[in-house]
Amino acid sequence: MIDIAGGKNLCQDPVSLVGAEKVLAFDPDFIIFVSSNKNDSTKDLTDEEAIKNLQEVTELQSMKAIQKGNIINLPFFTVNNGGIRTIDAIEKISHKLYPEQYQ
Repeated sequence: MIDIAGGKNLCQDPVSLVGAEKVLAFDPDFIIFVSSNKNDSTKDLTDEEAIKNLQEVTELQSMKAIQKGNIINLPFFTVNNGGIRTIDAIEKISHKLYPEQYQ
């Protein structure tokens, strides 16, 4: 999805979860955060809630993406279930990475 949206995935590891240490080592310009609502699994986190969630992680405070709020929230079911929501996710990534192309 990242490649199709025009971005570059820095993590090529075939894992389902990338730990904070790996993300810190890359210090990316943007973070794609696959979020889930731990309080209510029937509701997605809003973009604002997802950004706040990551910005509250003390270990991530030094990252430029965290400091700038460059967090692209993709709710878990958007990524996990695919289908039409995959297109929505690709478009969202592209719009966040290249907003000047969509004005």
